Amino acid sequence: MNAQHKNTFILVSWHGHVLYASNEAYKWLYWLQNDNDPVVLREGDEFSIEVDGVSFFLTSSGGEWVFYDGTKYLCLNEKEEIIKKTNDVNLSEKFFLVDLNFYKLFSDNFRGIWVSNAQECIGPEGIRFGHGNRIKFGKYNISHDDVIRSRSQEIAFDNGQTVFKKVKNFPVSKIHIHPMGNIANRALQYLVAKNIQLLCSGLEIENIFLPEWGIDTRVERLPSSRSCTLSWNRYWIDVPGLADCLKRHVIDTLFLDAFCFNIEHFPSRDVSRELLRDLQIDQSIQGFGMDEIVFNIRGGEVLENVQKDYIVLPKEYYQMIIQESGLKPVFFGQIGNNEYSRYLREAFPDARFIEGKGAIHDFEVLRQSFNIAIAVSTFSWLAAWLSHARNIYMPIGGIFNPNQMKLQNFLPIGETSYKFIALPYMEAENLYTNQKVFFEKLDNCARYMRFVDHDTAQKILSDSRSSWAPQPIVNGFEEDFYIQSNKDVDSKLYITELSALQHYIHIGYQAKVTSKAFDEQFYLRRYPDAAYEVGVGKFATLFDHYIKKGQHLGYVGKGKL
Repeated sequence: MNAQHKNTFILVSWHGHVLYASNEAYKWLYWLQNDNDPVVLREGDEFSIEVDGVSFFLTSSGGEWVFYDGTKYLCLNEKEEIIKKTNDVNLSEKFFLVDLNFYKLFSDNFRGIWVSNAQECIGPEGIRFGHGNRIKFGKYNISHDDVIRSRSQEIAFDNGQTVFKKVKNFPVSKIHIHPMGNIANRALQYLVAKNIQLLCSGLEIENIFLPEWGIDTRVERLPSSRSCTLSWNRYWIDVPGLADCLKRHVIDTLFLDAFCFNIEHFPSRDVSRELLRDLQIDQSIQGFGMDEIVFNIRGGEVLENVQKDYIVLPKEYYQMIIQESGLKPVFFGQIGNNEYSRYLREAFPDARFIEGKGAIHDFEVLRQSFNIAIAVSTFSWLAAWLSHARNIYMPIGGIFNPNQMKLQNFLPIGETSYKFIALPYMEAENLYTNQKVFFEKLDNCARYMRFVDHDTAQKILSDSRSSWAPQPIVNGFEEDFYIQSNKDVDSKLYITELSALQHYIHIGYQAKVTSKAFDEQFYLRRYPDAAYEVGVGKFATLFDHYIKKGQHLGYVGKGKL
């Protein structure tokens, strides 16, 4: 076969495999994983591979290429090997032909990590072959003719305006925030990012969307082979561990797309106040005075039960606070024309009821007030936490109950301005479709709620942790060990956008795959205190003790006795 023929191609699968020849049989490998020469095909020639003694021919089907033996097609097995057989062409692995010269240009020069003058970073998994002899290079879709200059350490395309240089050192570590939800939820993400930044010097934070504070640094997320995505429902985050992995370049980008609902992950209250100080407000806003208690009311969609753990509170709750504080009540926020608002007005005929004027205005009114009773709402919680209020009344219920919302913690235990009211487990009800049950739930809540001191609130939090699902600790994560000791992991990382760290957090941890070298017998004999703490149930296993406590005490996971 003449490899220099003008119509010569290499075969690329939809999942990024390239066909290579070996002494025994063909192999399918990810194209950036090796330096071998691929199998070269010539236009018009018939080509087949043999699987279990049967020849499968490369055949065009619906504009795509498949391997077919007349009755079955080839597809991927669970190990990402193209050797499984299927009767359904839709399940088969699809292939396309890439011009040999085009392949050589990219395979010779495009390996590695590339950074442009605009700090765009493209890693290996951001470089993919596509149909029609084009390649995805991050956000760019390039053809052979687009490349103006190509050297081992520099590439230029797009009329020479876009220049990338290969970096020998790792690019600057960064957090890319995926803004989630309302003003408070986005602000909490920002606080978590800033807390990680405090632990990792030189870390950059991008894609912040907090126009309420005059911060908008939105940019497109660029591919990175060394990134980690957390996912929206990961409420508990190993902040020190992720900072450690960013510092050691286990990953270069943390994609923060989680709802950050845990006070343990934020900077101190004073630091948070400084970070979120100057709201973009044209007018001067004052809070409620020293002789008043402002009851923030959530209505709107909450009354429709859009989320079962966002609850409203019974009239008796407010009566308790008025009696305890001796202050004049002001009901402020989403006061509407509905039965819940009428229920409150009837219970407090002498109180002031004030409709809110929008998110920024209402947030600042709460933050500037002297005495605040927060609603079950992250918006209300954050405004009070950033305030200098003398008294803050907080319900331990709904999303604020760590027994009800696992892995979440909003309890500022130790902050003397806070006064806690414990509520029974309670789920929201739709006021408009089930009014009777709505008010029955409020009556049941009123029957069992009570003030609790900070020690009791701490016990509620501590007891709740026993029912929280175990979470991955990634401080000291050993990337090379994790990949080399888990062959299935190694194969998956080259054909997905997962970094080793992301694979461990989302897959490996649940499968109990070890994240770092550890000799259980060594640890057992070397550290009898660890054996005791595992024995009495403080830690699930010796490795659990090592990850969560031992390494912070300087204990080692393996060695000679």
